[in-house]
Amino acid sequence: MNTSIYKSSEGERKILELYDSFQNSMDVVFDDRAVSTRFGATHVLVTGPEQGLPVVITHGGNSINPQGLRGLILILKQGRYRIYAPDTIGHPGKSAQVSLSAGDQSYGQWLSDVLDGLGLDKAILIGGSFGACITLRLAA
Repeated sequence: MNTSIYKSSEGERKILELYDSFQNSMDVVFDDRAVSTRFGATHVLVTGPEQGLPVVITHGGNSINPQGLRGLILILKQGRYRIYAPDTIGHPGKSAQVSLSAGDQSYGQWLSDVLDGLGLDKAILIGGSFGACITLRLAA
């Protein structure tokens, strides 16, 4: 496993500023959670009523979580779902900077750990692009 996905601290700072800007532009209140996994800490954005139907959204590769969530703003604002959106480990965002292999079961194991850390026995899974691949790895 490789560490440090950013080439410079300046690059990391700019990405995290962009992350916060996208998140703040949605006019949605998010809670920030940290979940421990066997690969490192995972940052999760959470919104919606606690009694809502749980939905886990995995974003596309090499993108920031709030960017993908903006495309689902109608779902976020419905008030029917409890949305859990983890920052994919090893990709831009606020999770551990540990690169996993896309060629084995690592990402499926990571998502399994995230679900366990959130206390979710079952949930609707929505994955965009690489996030869909992660969901398939979980199913495998």
